[in-house]
This record gives sequence, C-alpha cells and structure tokens, in this order.
Amino acid sequence: ESNSMYTTRQFLYQSVQTPGPVVTGIWGNEWIYRGHDGEAVDLPYIKVILSDDCNQDNKVDWQDGAIALQRVYPAPFGVDRIQNSYATITMNFASCAQYPFLRQLDNIKKFYLATDGFGQMLELKGYQSEGHDSAHPDYSGNYNERAGGKDDLAFLAKEARKYNAHIGVHINHSESYPEARAFNDRIVTDMPAWSWLDQSYFLNKEADMLAGTFEERLNRLKTDVPDLSFVYLDTYREYRWLAHRTAGLFNRNGWAVWTEDADVFDKEAVWIHYNPEAKSLIHRFVHHQYRDGYAVHPALLGGYNRGAEIGFMGWQKGRDFKGVIRNFFTKQLPYRYLMHYPVLQLDTARAVLQGGLLAVGDGKNGTLIKREGQILMTGDCVFIPWNPETEEKIYHYNVRGGKTAWQLPASWQQQETVYLYELNDLGRKLAGTLPVRNGQIEIDALPDKGYIVYKQEMAPLPEMIWSEGSPVKDTGFDRQSFDYWKKQGATVALAVRETVYGQDYLEIKGMDAAGVSQVVNGLIPGKEYVASVWVNVIGRKEAVLAIQSGKTLSERTSISESRV
Repeated sequence: ESNSMYTTRQFLYQSVQTPGPVVTGIWGNEWIYRGHDGEAVDLPYIKVILSDDCNQDNKVDWQDGAIALQRVYPAPFGVDRIQNSYATITMNFASCAQYPFLRQLDNIKKFYLATDGFGQMLELKGYQSEGHDSAHPDYSGNYNERAGGKDDLAFLAKEARKYNAHIGVHINHSESYPEARAFNDRIVTDMPAWSWLDQSYFLNKEADMLAGTFEERLNRLKTDVPDLSFVYLDTYREYRWLAHRTAGLFNRNGWAVWTEDADVFDKEAVWIHYNPEAKSLIHRFVHHQYRDGYAVHPALLGGYNRGAEIGFMGWQKGRDFKGVIRNFFTKQLPYRYLMHYPVLQLDTARAVLQGGLLAVGDGKNGTLIKREGQILMTGDCVFIPWNPETEEKIYHYNVRGGKTAWQLPASWQQQETVYLYELNDLGRKLAGTLPVRNGQIEIDALPDKGYIVYKQEMAPLPEMIWSEGSPVKDTGFDRQSFDYWKKQGATVALAVRETVYGQDYLEIKGMDAAGVSQVVNGLIPGKEYVASVWVNVIGRKEAVLAIQSGKTLSERTSISESRV
C-alpha cells in the first residue's frame, strides 16, 4: 500500500537463535519514506557491527568499534580530490574585481610551478554580480562582469584542469538580497537576515526546492560552467530532507559538497570552513580520510589554515604567496599524505595509521611522522613521497635550511643516484645529483625553499602562457621578463621585482619618464573594455595609464607624495 509520503515494502527475513528453534518465513513491512518530490529515501536505521581487537592494541574498546564503522562508512563524493589537493579561497568583493578570473588562472599556474604540479581546489567567493555576498541566490545568469563574466569563468574552470586544479564557487541558500534577479515573494520571507553590504532576507528553502526553482538555478550554472568541481554552501543550517536533497543535486552535477558548519552535511561534506571545536576523537577517527575540517591536532595536524596565510588571492586580505608555499609544505602536504591512510589508534597526541604510519606531536615541537622507521616529517622539515601509492617523487622543505639526511622509501632502494630540483614560481631547476649511501641521501637546503627529488633527470615543466584568454598578455609580470612588454623612455629605470611576500611587479625608479607598452589585438569594434592597474606611488611622482587607438589617446594619472 502507499500514500503520498510513505510506501510499504514486504520483506522476508530469517531469524536464527542458538540454542533454540530456527524461525524462518516471517513476512513483515518496511517503511520507505518518499521525499516531497517523490524520491525514495530510506528511513533512519541502526546497524550493529560486532568487532574484536582489530587495531592490535590487545584490547577491545571504542576504537575497534570505530574501525568497524570506518570500514563500512560510505566515502563522500569528491573525497579523492580533497585528499590530493591544496585547498584555498579567492575573493572578489564590493565591485572591485580584485582578482579577475583570468588573473586567478595565472595564480593557479604560479602555484602549479612552485609545487611541481600538486593539485589545487579553489573556492571562488564573489563569482556572481558585484562580488562576495552580492545577489544571492543568483547562482547563474548574473555573473561578475567586472571580473570577466560567464565566458571568462567557464574558461578558468576548464583551463584550470590542465594544471591539476579544480574550481568551485560560493553560494548561499539561506538569504536573498534585493538586487538578486531571483528575489521574489514566492521564495523570500520578510524576515531580515545578514545585513552587510545590503539588508538581506531569509529564504524559504522548502518553497524554493518544491517549486523546482532551486534546482533550475543549479542546473543553469552547470550548463554555463560545465567544468566546476565543487560548490561551497554558506551559512547552511538544515538537517532534514532538504539537506539530503541539496547534496544529491550537487553530486548529480559532479560537484563535491563544501560548507561552513561542521555538523551540517555530515555524510557528504569533504571540506568545512569553520570548525575550531571539532575535537571529537571518535568523529575524527572515523572520518579522518573523508574530510578536511578539523581543529589542529598535534599528530594529525590540521588541514587548511582558515586565516590569511593560506590564501594569496584576497581572502582575509591574503596576499602572501611565500606564506602559502610554506603552509603547503609544512601543513597541507603532510596532512594530505596522512589522509590516504585509515586511523588504527588515536589519542590526543599520537596516531597510528594503516601502512606502518606513526604520527606524534606535543603541540610545541611540531609533528613527527614515521613510516616503519623512515622519517617523513620532523618539526617543520618534511621529506614526503608523492603520491603515497606510486612514490614517483619526494617533496622536501626545511624552514631553517641546512643539511639533513633522509632514508629513501623502500621503492627507491635500487637507486644509486637521485636528482634534486629546486622549485620556484617559474618551475623546477636542477640543483644537483645526490649519491645514495646505505639507502640514504643528504640534502643541503636553502631556508624556506621547496625541493623535489626524482629517480631520473626530468624535463622542465611546460613554459606557461601568462594571461591566456586576455587581450593583454603577462598582466602580472609573472614571466619575470619583458618578453611581452616593450620598454620605453629611461629603460634603465625599469625592472621586474618580487615583493617580500612573493608577488611579481614592475618597478619604475627615478624621476625620468619611463614605462612599458603592449600592442593589443583582437578587440571587437563597438564592445566596451576596461583597463586598470594597481599602482603604488612613492614620493612626488606621476603614474599614467594610457590607451591609444589610432590618434586617440586616453589617460588616467595618479599623483602622490605617499603610498596609494
């Protein structure tokens, strides 16, 4: 029998009691819940699994039960990417388009070169309308034109995959802003919500879902930007069928679930934004492999640092590329390595993982990671094979620099010589060949410098085309040369420099007129274009941005006696 919400499904089960009679052939009914759209959803259930001592600690306790649950718990969609990627946030805000989509692609290339192609997952805050927290819930059809619009966004998501990077976007299904095209009285309540750039109002999520309009907006986003890999759902505090259905829609479109709060999407989310209280050893024991979203643990580390040091594209005023690289080597890389292995034993300072891995830490002297005697990390010095299964290369980083000796993995024991490469944002450069003695090598590293070790000599990484998709090439001077730019005036005053935080820029010194120019081709007559430049003027000088078309010259001048 059935009604609009429930159906019954007959089943046959066999009950066996020992000693005692065997009871067979009993028919019963199993209730199946059907969601508002008719989707069949299993009712909540309890499954009991009996476990013995399966972590070899000579006792049976909650950790053995956690391992039993760990073995049957379904892995969330997209977990393989979070295990193999550096997670970060980019941000455009308040109509400023600080990081246009094509500029973000250049930054992806910088990180790709500086980490020898390690994976990336980038959450775009402000891909829509005028930037972050504008025009919710316009997931599609209202893209940030100042940052490049729909075409540049789709180009970014597609091209990023060539560099082992995956793009996701930040959306909101809790609030609506009056400027949103989706703002209407069918799905928006009169209850005031977040008031920041504008007064928002709470959404009626259920009405939006049942009307099909929520799904329609998501599907249009999938059509417009087919190469998105995940969606971050902000300020979401829903636990009912709506949350289940929302995660299903995301996964159906090929999107992993990211979210803000730790207790939402507990089965589906692979990345949690804010979770300082996530200290449950039981939860971490079971889900360690499945999500980046835990407070720092002395042994298991913590994944993404949610502060400014983890991003260099605007989030929390982040701009420090060097800090990002340090964070990658000393935090995210070892954490991602550990995520590949289930936990077997865990306390507040020690973790034993499958594969002979041991991680310990006291919260003061950093983390020690060993695998069957081979040290992979000690303090802020790492020697980590990647990937964990194939071990075709080894990452090395030493914050203080100096000579350190390392035992090679078992899969490298036949090597007599290895090749050491220095990494920077132009790629890898051979630093020397190292002899293998008794299965060990010695590395003399520069402070805060990334290295990669290979079994054989490697060709350079492909030379990058900077600012692909843009009429202007090498907009950030990331090539660190004037190959795309023509010098003018007092050319001795011109140089490409690097800031203390690792960003490239054009320097023009002295009082004599000097500058650079570039011929731009392919502009469409009648179409509007905008050119802008970030300028820091020191002293009584002029900075001029000029565009010449035929005999027409347009200029914008900045004059300052201090920093602008």
